[in-house]
Amino acid sequence: MKRQFVILVIALCPIAASAQLPAEADQHQQKKTDSDKVKSPKPARDVAAEQRRMTALSLLMSLADEAKSFKDNMLRARVLAQSADTLWDSNRPQALSLFHRAWSEAEQADKVAAENEAVDAKRQQGRTGATVRWRIHDVRGEVLLFATRRDRALGEEFLKLLDESQKQENANTSTNTPALDPSAASASDSKRLRLATQLLQSGDIDRALQIADPALVRVNTESAFFLSYLREKNAAAADQRFTAMVNMAAQNPATDANTVSGLSSYLFTPFLYMTFSREGDVNSNQSKENQVAPEVAPGLRTSFLQFAAQILMRQLPPPDQDTSTSGRVGTALVIKRMLPLFEQYLPDSFAELNSTVAALASDAPQREQWDDNSNLKRGLVPDDPNKDTSRVMQDRLDQAKDSTDRDAIYANYAVSNVRKNYMIAKSLADKIEDSELRKQVRNYVDFQAVSALVVSEKDVAEALQIMHEGQLDHYQRMWGLTQASRTLRATDKVRATELLGEALSEARRIGDGESSDGVEANRARAYVAIASRFVELDKTRAWEIMPEVIKASNAASDYTGQDNAIRSVLRTKFMMTMNSNSVEDFDVTGLFKNLADGDLFRAIDTAKRFSAESTRAAATLAIVRSVLDKKA
Repeated sequence: MKRQFVILVIALCPIAASAQLPAEADQHQQKKTDSDKVKSPKPARDVAAEQRRMTALSLLMSLADEAKSFKDNMLRARVLAQSADTLWDSNRPQALSLFHRAWSEAEQADKVAAENEAVDAKRQQGRTGATVRWRIHDVRGEVLLFATRRDRALGEEFLKLLDESQKQENANTSTNTPALDPSAASASDSKRLRLATQLLQSGDIDRALQIADPALVRVNTESAFFLSYLREKNAAAADQRFTAMVNMAAQNPATDANTVSGLSSYLFTPFLYMTFSREGDVNSNQSKENQVAPEVAPGLRTSFLQFAAQILMRQLPPPDQDTSTSGRVGTALVIKRMLPLFEQYLPDSFAELNSTVAALASDAPQREQWDDNSNLKRGLVPDDPNKDTSRVMQDRLDQAKDSTDRDAIYANYAVSNVRKNYMIAKSLADKIEDSELRKQVRNYVDFQAVSALVVSEKDVAEALQIMHEGQLDHYQRMWGLTQASRTLRATDKVRATELLGEALSEARRIGDGESSDGVEANRARAYVAIASRFVELDKTRAWEIMPEVIKASNAASDYTGQDNAIRSVLRTKFMMTMNSNSVEDFDVTGLFKNLADGDLFRAIDTAKRFSAESTRAAATLAIVRSVLDKKA
């Protein structure tokens, strides 16, 4: 038994030991694996990503340092602000320093820009009687937006500096001088409201109101549009601020017909703001199309119309003593525009206001054409696509003094019909006798038709037909082809690529037989736009045309690398109309971001070949962001 016991013990021990070995081995293996995790080097892709990141940061700091020597203080401010924004997550103290430098440069840049814009406005007013401002320089606003998004306290600091600057500007401005543009906000208010609108659209309503409230005491385009945006988020807060604004306007002796017209935007034509000059010209601003009047409490609408009636029926001083922005003719036009509203919602005031129009318009020029003025009904009465305007047009043609008047009438109706019926607009333009004016009107009509078709992606085939048969210049045709390619890239890549080939041919012909104004800049924008489209469809082709992008950009002294609009203007005896389409493909930002995603160092070397500081800076910042914005 003893031997058997010993044998059993010996036999059992190996069995027990063998039962424990796998668990111990697993624990040992787990410890070894954990140790390996700690001690093992980073995967190769992490090392490469870190190298890219360090390269990007070095590139960014070099750019920020280079910005000190830039000739243009506007460019210095923008580059410093964008550099600070890009650097924020990596080196906050350095980013704060860059933000303060950017603000100092922006103050000087805005001062110079305001002086230049005032001189240009007076020049235009004296030459044509009208002022066109394509872009309002607002460098402090750009810096403020970047800073506020990163640090609220920093944004407040800059806002206080802005308010102090505005007080000084107001003290230096004569209060007896009528404003050239009664719809424009002051520089300080404009910056506040633009920043607040950005925050509102990003969902930060409380912060948006905190910034906007100091500016919601004056009636202008931006305050009215902000309230309309706010109403989409918080109707009660918007109505409350609108009521306060009406009450303040009622107490302000400077309130006139244009103030009433501007306030009416909130209740009746959201995102459409209209004012009328002393001579009867119309100034309209629109940020959204086809908006309907909001559903508001009847009491709010009634109280506003009562206020409006009091202002519109006030006794006006003699013309030589009238300092209002609207004057007698402008006031009459505002009343004429709002009469249907009074007839519907406040009929007790309708008859007296109707009589007021007749008294004010007794000596107004072209008052017989007011009933045919579509601007007086714009936004209040839906356009009737079946309305026959030929009879009214023919009556005007019959009364025309000469061919110059007739040509202007044909031009007016051609432009007003282009979005409704292109063929009618085209036929009216072709009736113009003056060959140069006929060419200008056809160009405007054809381009507006193409814009409507490709921007809204309605009918690429029809747009292409007009591009091939219409009277567009090479630059406009290039733009239309790139936009058509953008529309087709998801459904027909082959055709989209073919259209870019056609666009490239048009780009190479820009300037042939055309006016030399802006040709070099247009050519630069064209090559950048085509490369931007190719980089999504065929990156090899994009790299192939980059030498042409560099060459065209370096030859254009007025191309900045961030020129993002294509514009058209038409002037006739009876009207001036203008249109602007935003074109992100004209900027080097998107192009170089996509190029850097594929080949960072090749993109860096290419960006260095831009001779213009602004273009080189824009491309460099795009490259840096393509790296730093990526998550590890």
